[in-house]
Amino acid sequence: MNGPMKRLSAATRRILAATALLTAGLVLVPGAAAREAPCHPLPETFDYASYDGEIHLDLNEMVSLPPQTVVLAGAFRDPGNTVHPVLLTSADGGQTWSTIPLRFHGADLGHLVADGGTSVWGIVSLGQEGAEEPLYVLRSRDAARTWCAIPLEDLDTLSGVALFRMFDHRHGLIVFSEVPFGGGHQAYHTRDGAETWVPLWRADGPPPDDVDAAADYPERAPPDPPHATLWRREADLFAARAVIRLRHDEAGYAVERYDILGDRTWRLVSRIPQAYRVVDGALAPNR
Repeated sequence: MNGPMKRLSAATRRILAATALLTAGLVLVPGAAAREAPCHPLPETFDYASYDGEIHLDLNEMVSLPPQTVVLAGAFRDPGNTVHPVLLTSADGGQTWSTIPLRFHGADLGHLVADGGTSVWGIVSLGQEGAEEPLYVLRSRDAARTWCAIPLEDLDTLSGVALFRMFDHRHGLIVFSEVPFGGGHQAYHTRDGAETWVPLWRADGPPPDDVDAAADYPERAPPDPPHATLWRREADLFAARAVIRLRHDEAGYAVERYDILGDRTWRLVSRIPQAYRVVDGALAPNR
């Protein structure tokens, strides 16, 4: 086995070991904890003055919470740039949608995770020449009704997020990577729902100057339709009731539902426009 494969295998083993320790309530503390970063209110203003053309909605991730809360994430983009992230939430299984304003200029939203209870997280990042600059962890503790932002400025975020997991409403793991500019990884864990992060382990890869292969930035491939589960309550538990998916078509986005015990048919639940314009200083569907 060659050197790079050994490094990758070692990093994978560390992630699995850290996962087992965290879920057991144990911690490894090789360094001091990062400075406490309280969860801040979301920005309330955005200057759309320079956006006079059509802006497209790009949705690519979906998670759900029992019984029927659904969350969609992505970004608004104009022909040349990313405008700002977008977060859509539904409390009725995708029939109606609310937009949570995420006015972080030029940033995207991804790495959505949910704890199966009432908490949801995502990461706001700036894209720069094939790499990411993670800026904030977004968090909701009330089934996606209200949100706040936790800065990541004190963490060594390298070239972007390689792994983000929350095992319950308190414990989680985030791994940053230097790929494609090297091979290093930096892992942190949290015990307070992502408000503070403690260094867990670091794996150093080759310095960027030693990487002799040109970085390959493939064009964005069409994503698979995001899916999530809808539940029904059975006594004190939740059982899977249906699957919901987001499908892109010529008219925008179709939200469709498949009832597990039904007639094996996908049925349209709602539609989400894809084309928008700035009207009176705000985004409005371009009908």
